[in-house]
Amino acid sequence: MVCFLKLMIIFDSPPCLLVLLPAVQPSVLSAHIGARFLPTDGSGLLVLTGAEAAKGSTPGMLGYGLAKAAVHQLAAGLADGDGGLPSGTSVNA
Repeated sequence: MVCFLKLMIIFDSPPCLLVLLPAVQPSVLSAHIGARFLPTDGSGLLVLTGAEAAKGSTPGMLGYGLAKAAVHQLAAGLADGDGGLPSGTSVNA
């Protein structure tokens, strides 16, 4: 958390924090719940709320772009075979 706060000081954008945490925390929580409760027969589906903004620059909206990029990276990591979800689970963002 200290490193994250230093990043916020560098950007000098406190509203960035107000966008980042509410956008990323529910996705991380959903991934945690999915890892515990999705079916193990390969029929699981985890859908996270990403955005097109994650694929390009977002001048003037650094927090939003950062948050959505984090959600997309989380989805990509979870979709990998060793991402922590039951085998065969589909992940979309």
